[in-house]
Amino acid sequence: MIANSTSSVRLRWGVCLLMVIVLLVTQFTMPLRPALALGPLTIGGLIALSKFALDQIESIAEDAIAAAGEEVRRTLDQLKGDLQDLINTLEQTYQDNLFLTIDQLDLLTQNKLVQIQGFIENLNEKIQADIRLISEETRNVITTAGLEISRITADLEQRLTNLVVVATEGVVFVLDKTVFNIILILSLVLLGVGVLIFIWLFFTRRLPEGGLRVVVLALMGLFIVAFGALAFVPPARAAVMDATGLGLEKRLDRVTEQRPEIVGVQPRKLVIGTTRSVSLFGVGLRPEGKTITAKIGPRDVPITASSEREVALNVAGLSLADGVFDVVLLIDGAEGPRGVVEIENPPPPARPADLTITGFSISPSSPTQGRSVTATITIRNDGETTARNFDVHWRPFAQSQPLRNGVTSLAPGASRPFSFTHTYAIAGTFDSIATVDPNGSVEEIREDNNSRTIRNVVVRPAPPRRVRVTVRITRITIHDNSEPPHKGNGEVRFNINVGGRTGRFPASGTRSVANGAVLNVNQTFTVDLTEGQNLAILITGVEEDDPGFPTFDDHDNMGIVDPSFTSGANWGSGSHNVRSRNPGNFTVSFTITVQDLN
Repeated sequence: MIANSTSSVRLRWGVCLLMVIVLLVTQFTMPLRPALALGPLTIGGLIALSKFALDQIESIAEDAIAAAGEEVRRTLDQLKGDLQDLINTLEQTYQDNLFLTIDQLDLLTQNKLVQIQGFIENLNEKIQADIRLISEETRNVITTAGLEISRITADLEQRLTNLVVVATEGVVFVLDKTVFNIILILSLVLLGVGVLIFIWLFFTRRLPEGGLRVVVLALMGLFIVAFGALAFVPPARAAVMDATGLGLEKRLDRVTEQRPEIVGVQPRKLVIGTTRSVSLFGVGLRPEGKTITAKIGPRDVPITASSEREVALNVAGLSLADGVFDVVLLIDGAEGPRGVVEIENPPPPARPADLTITGFSISPSSPTQGRSVTATITIRNDGETTARNFDVHWRPFAQSQPLRNGVTSLAPGASRPFSFTHTYAIAGTFDSIATVDPNGSVEEIREDNNSRTIRNVVVRPAPPRRVRVTVRITRITIHDNSEPPHKGNGEVRFNINVGGRTGRFPASGTRSVANGAVLNVNQTFTVDLTEGQNLAILITGVEEDDPGFPTFDDHDNMGIVDPSFTSGANWGSGSHNVRSRNPGNFTVSFTITVQDLN
């Protein structure tokens, strides 16, 4: 009796342990599926293409986006968000089934994904161009792509929200998520209830004995396995939905052909000697157990890093002519996926500047001592680089200090004239020298063409100076009218002689004046003089009285003004006030102007 009881307890615990093991196995065991390759246009390829577009947008410099305009910036920001939403939606929905080709999906989903692919490919092509030189066409492409991808992504998200993609060996099922989840919930409920009932029956010893007991235990195990599979193994749930047609959207054949894809190359244009690396973006680019190498055109290029979605190439030492070449990944030596790059060789470096004097003249060619002369120097840059921050010098004669003109820049092929003025103080024969970049500030192709000399410049002695002198007598101020106080005003007149030109004030008769009177004369006299001649001015004043008794001349002398101005003093050019002498009864105010005649 005790032995039978012990055996019964062991059997119960053995069955419980078996049930637990079955639950664990059904919960954590998934059917092994071989890693399958990507078809011509797969979900994974579209995701890689979208990620490539995101990388492109991220790589655009801030100043380039600013140059493209605020509207493009906002569109690209929105586009980044929409692309990331699309990637998340596709990855979440298709999960491990990214190898599915788009043409395997239902028509609605297929059409939307094909539209998105077209917009992204066109967008990538435009973005890879220089965004700083963005055209109106490119703006329209980016704007249109942004709006359409946003719209299609929203529709696609709504479509895929209710789908579940489950793969079994050789088949992929697209299922209605609501039905899929309902079956999951029902399976869990039934499994839980069944396990509780079986455990209660087992431990309360209500199971039948003998052969019927074995049958019941077997049915209990089948129940747990069946509903455990429905609850914890999605392919089992998918198989039931496929068999019943309940919630089945589509049944897809799996892709079996191995085919990596390159969906983008960055940068697409390679400048020889400047571009150091190129990245290939795609899917399945590093097949397991395979050796990958790369070529651009006929040249092998080393691979510096690789992953399933990106391969980095070192092109620092690449040498190819200008043109468009295939970039090919070789898998175990056989040609695999390929993309396209454009090769551009930079122009050879520009030669340095070459400053030369193309013109040098002096005007007049035979200067006159003491007179201004103008030198004109024309320089040209015959090199291929802009010359910056240099001087142009002119020495009127070899021993003189140079006259200087600074130059900020002179472009290749450009010419520029410079003018200088100088007055030769002495007569003689001199060499006149023009020099460009005398300090060697500019690196040049040649340094032996930076100077020119005009030899034997004859400076003639200055001829005698000839001038026209204009004397304008403005006023005469009376200090004493030569009359006794009891007689009142005096009657005065003045005789004027300027360099032989004579005059009288007033023109006739006399002028009655009191002491302190100011007479406005405003008479002008002009004489021509030669250097060495003096300007002589003579003004005399007389106060006339009526004859007395016995008859005698009662005219009174008011004084004399007789200054003389030499050529060395520029003939007195300027304003003067001169008081008469013997006696000093009046002051004459006058101005002198001198005009050169030679």
